[in-house]
Amino acid sequence: MDLSFAPHSIVQYWHEADPPPLLQVRMGQWRSANPGFRHLVFNRVSAATALQALYGDSFWKAFLAIRLPAMQADVFRVAYLYACGGTWIDAATHCLAPLRQWLDLGAQLVMLRKPGMIPPLVWNGFIYVSVPRHPFLGEALNRITDVIANRLGDRVWKQVGAGMFRDVLNDSSLSKGVSVLDYAVVCSFLKYGSSSEVIGRASHWSVRQKCESLYFD
Repeated sequence: MDLSFAPHSIVQYWHEADPPPLLQVRMGQWRSANPGFRHLVFNRVSAATALQALYGDSFWKAFLAIRLPAMQADVFRVAYLYACGGTWIDAATHCLAPLRQWLDLGAQLVMLRKPGMIPPLVWNGFIYVSVPRHPFLGEALNRITDVIANRLGDRVWKQVGAGMFRDVLNDSSLSKGVSVLDYAVVCSFLKYGSSSEVIGRASHWSVRQKCESLYFD
């Protein structure tokens, strides 16, 4: 497995080795539209293998203890991009145009803000990183490591997702080099989707976290 730093990579995740057909189509759109980018699709097993190589056995074991796939994706995106760079794109996201057509590849770190999100809240479903070990991701990774190592929390969004990103962005020293684009500016280039389109609303992380532990026993 090549874990070298490669900002011209598209990184996606689905917990199973064979994503549902709808997601295979959408992920294939990103691959086809961006031939100059390495396209990587990780699942729970391959992501755990990568994390073990990057961070060691403790992180590997903590990752495998995560029950909800959405939380697995939240943890993996931060840990992988911090070390290896690239563009994280949620599996359900539609590609409407090549990245080079609209994304500033010279920017250090780029995220998007969905309609209705109040700054500093951002969407963590799209993250572009062109420099290794960006301080923002470093702090996010520190917080995530504490959460999963100690099996903390019962809310994915707050502990390891966009809510945690918001909290980190509140620190001005960590937000340097972070660019946030309003979705209205890029909506002709991509369209976000949801895993509930393939797993159903009842299996969405926001529902499951109310009745299940975030971690395996």
